[in-house]
Amino acid sequence: MADAQVQEKLSCLTDREREVIQMLIGYGCASMSVNGVADHFELLPSRIRQIRNKALKKINSPKN
Repeated sequence: MADAQVQEKLSCLTDREREVIQMLIGYGCASMSVNGVADHFELLPSRIRQIRNKALKKINSPKN
């Protein structure tokens, strides 16, 4: 996927959702585990998974 396409997909997300996804997949930074991202945001890993799942639903929705 081209960089422009990635940016277009990420544009539908909130800032937090975008940052979580980027940290998890290593887009623009080293990839991190759910626990590492949770530590960064000072949240529980379960909350990071909720944010990730919501973001992925947005990215994969037919209108995007």
